[in-house]
Amino acid sequence: MAELVSMAQNKQLESQFNSHFLFNTLDNIRFMCKIDSDLAEFMTVSLSELLRYNTSSANEKVTVEEDLKYIRIYLEIMKVRFGDRLDYDIDTAEEINEVLMPKLLLQPVIENAIKYGFGNREHLNLSLRGYLDGSVLTFICRDDGVGMAEDLLEKLRRNLSLPENESSHLGLYNVHRRLKLLYGENYGIQIEGGGGVTVTVRLLAEE
Repeated sequence: MAELVSMAQNKQLESQFNSHFLFNTLDNIRFMCKIDSDLAEFMTVSLSELLRYNTSSANEKVTVEEDLKYIRIYLEIMKVRFGDRLDYDIDTAEEINEVLMPKLLLQPVIENAIKYGFGNREHLNLSLRGYLDGSVLTFICRDDGVGMAEDLLEKLRRNLSLPENESSHLGLYNVHRRLKLLYGENYGIQIEGGGGVTVTVRLLAEE
């Protein structure tokens, strides 16, 4: 029974999609249709691919390589939206390409970095690293944005330990909760401040 409840909770967390991203992208496409039809077509096709991936439940786990493909699609949509104000870099060890991971695990972390990183800044740098540390698959998402006050960071950290989310940061909580349900208490996310925000994601490497 406990295992069934855990699976049901994980499925619910997996299915949640950021509606703000969808509406903002559709608004951008509407605007692009008037000034750049080729760019509007690119965004439409990219959004269609991303939505198909987000709504498909055929595979609960995918390879790192496949999930990163859709992370790049998402970031290219964001590049169209923010232009030169946003730069990103993805650097992952080749050995992790075929490692299995829960789908849609990293996108909420990336979304959160962009949503809260800009603040009143004109430019945001975002980096994603991925590597194996023994049997632990580790991703580090770092931005050089406005950062967070220490009291807010502590509040977010405390919230991650709760059985139900009590903050507005739904995406980070969902990622953390999914990892706990799937792999146990030794896995999850860690949030650090200082010159932006760094989110470390740790999960069990599976083949």
